[in-house]
Amino acid sequence: MRPERLRLPRGTLLVLAAHPDDECLGAGGVLALHARAGGRAAVAFATDGAAGGPRRGPRLAAVRRVEARLACRDLGAAAEFWGLEDGGLARERRLADFVAEALRRHRPALLLRPAADDPHPDHRALARAAGRAPALTYEVTGPVRPDVLADVSAVLALKLGALRRHRTQESRHGWSGFAARRAAALALLLPGARAAEGFRRGGGG
Repeated sequence: MRPERLRLPRGTLLVLAAHPDDECLGAGGVLALHARAGGRAAVAFATDGAAGGPRRGPRLAAVRRVEARLACRDLGAAAEFWGLEDGGLARERRLADFVAEALRRHRPALLLRPAADDPHPDHRALARAAGRAPALTYEVTGPVRPDVLADVSAVLALKLGALRRHRTQESRHGWSGFAARRAAALALLLPGARAAEGFRRGGGG
């Protein structure tokens, strides 16, 4: 069955991101499209990102927070930071409370979250913490089998530029190149698109 085309709703688009850069990888294009259309876009970063490099710790966390703010500014999204332990979300007893509070404050018309079967334990934990809240899952570490696609051709350069704001991760992983290739591959499933982002209803991949 051919995936359906994403229709952005009125109201707030909220992305739950385990780490700074997840938001750009999986949903940067949709965030930019929603903001361009006049909608409110927001990203909630669960962890501080302190484990995202060889020199782990508070200094790296501070740098990654600045990177995330710049990326979100480029995309037109507000950013909030919960400051939880990078790599420790599966052990974090307060995680569900943080998610519930974010949902209460933002009242999103559309919620995006990682997949419950993503290879990264932080991503899986954040997905579980979202519980049964209506959401679309987005791709981060592993691909989802999309049943919803968004044409992000018009904002691909913006998405990739925002992703490059995460310089600590771009220098290690080259995520912008990966994201460009994935967007082109997903576009093959969406007639007329040159770049796409893929999502799945429910919690799996």
